[in-house]
Amino acid sequence: MLFKICAVIVTYNPDLDVLKKLTESIGKQVSKIVIVDNGTKEDIRKVIKSTSNLEILLMNKNLGIAEAQNIAVKNNFDNEITHFIFFDQDSLPNSNLVSTLIKDSKVLIEKNINIGVIGPKFVDSRNNFTYSKSDVIEEKTLIISSGSLISKETFRKVGLMNKSFFIYHVDTEWCFRALNSGFRNFMSGNALMKHTIGENSKKIWFFKWINISIHSPKSHYYIVRNSLVMMSYKEIPFKWKIKYFLKNIFFVGFYIFLGENVKEYILEMYKGFNDGLRIIKQGGV
Repeated sequence: MLFKICAVIVTYNPDLDVLKKLTESIGKQVSKIVIVDNGTKEDIRKVIKSTSNLEILLMNKNLGIAEAQNIAVKNNFDNEITHFIFFDQDSLPNSNLVSTLIKDSKVLIEKNINIGVIGPKFVDSRNNFTYSKSDVIEEKTLIISSGSLISKETFRKVGLMNKSFFIYHVDTEWCFRALNSGFRNFMSGNALMKHTIGENSKKIWFFKWINISIHSPKSHYYIVRNSLVMMSYKEIPFKWKIKYFLKNIFFVGFYIFLGENVKEYILEMYKGFNDGLRIIKQGGV
């Protein structure tokens, strides 16, 4: 099977030095790069130059990660591109990430497996925490967006990202949609990427030492809103609904007792909860 891959990078006020490293690293591994910039204050073209295989699309406002990804995919849907690989602006893939994902995809295809998405394992560059110890191909329910490889044919059958989610759980919703469409999702244990989740992290004791990703108050608005909306979807497993219900309660307690800017966090979560209920009453997104 031919793999002609377009890398899609969505940016919003990125660290330009990190973004440059990302484009330089992934540019050697793919046929084309598309950067969709969601209204960054500083013109990223001062550091990142358009080339024959690097296209920069400047949006005049923040459209969210889902719509930005969709724009890049739709703009390249009718050309020779066969696959899309997505990256957050702060990710840094290893030099063999794409070739490893291709190799493992071919192994699965030879077994007549319908691949929804295949992605790498990743290391949090802030604390060197690796989110998987595996070095084999593992089937997963969910794969994070950054580093994920999806074929154009899969998009035809599953559909694009849900732009109403804006950010957070965009990948979660799509992965469940792929599973319900008869596809299977995988993590490649030999494909590695540096990636950070949240604006910060904190180590706490909760029956064992765990790393908690700290997101901004506004991020928790979308986390609470979108997870609540997804709980109304019949196709979402009950186990996931319980997990995220408890997770949201945990974070309310976490920010009350251990967080900073407590009022701002609680206010955004409250607004997310109310807007999630309103969306459900209106028939969902």
